[in-house]
Amino acid sequence: MSSLDAYLRQFAKLQKAPLAHSPLTLDKYPNKPILLLALLDLIGAGYFDGNQLYLSPEVTDAFDRYWDIAAPQVEQRNVRIPFEKLASSEFWHLTQDRHPFTRVRIAQFDRQLYAFAKDPAARAALQNTLIESHFAPEVRLALRDATRTAEAMFAYSESQLRKLDIVRDAPPEKVRSQAFRTTVVRAYDYRCAICGIRIFSGDETMPTRPRASASRSRSTLAFGGTSS
Repeated sequence: MSSLDAYLRQFAKLQKAPLAHSPLTLDKYPNKPILLLALLDLIGAGYFDGNQLYLSPEVTDAFDRYWDIAAPQVEQRNVRIPFEKLASSEFWHLTQDRHPFTRVRIAQFDRQLYAFAKDPAARAALQNTLIESHFAPEVRLALRDATRTAEAMFAYSESQLRKLDIVRDAPPEKVRSQAFRTTVVRAYDYRCAICGIRIFSGDETMPTRPRASASRSRSTLAFGGTSS
């Protein structure tokens, strides 16, 4: 069983490809630390059913939020690449199972790391290590602020989608504004509001299918692009 300190060291020493003229990411591609920040947010929000991690529109949105803060000048963003490349890390395990709808492979953290990710204090330590180790001081405050905002944003988005009063007090404007986009795109099942088409790309190309009325899928993959 690994200690939290052991995982903090592994998070600090992620292997990353060089990226010229990107001082905010210390001249390295930020794909891996950004994906881990996104996954930690979603684990903290209770998004995944157990230690079964997979790509989805929600993961892509969280990935993009961090990317926009840390690497806005870097156009080559692709959440699929770090999902696969993290297999070089001891704590990351790509299974042979595939998500039943997206057909994307499912990954798992070490069992102990997943337990740490569920614990608020340990999760905060993991997030802070990623931010301190892989990003320049100029963006660290904004990244920390994004981690603090994430859980409240997901909770508020869920409350609006389910019409449940799980957030009794009105959240801050920053939470509401970020949650608004999340709520709208999830309500539309990540489809075009005009034509109803959703585009898939990833490990496999899959056909789109008609939007089921009043359905909201959490298992849809909608991402693309290229990266190194």
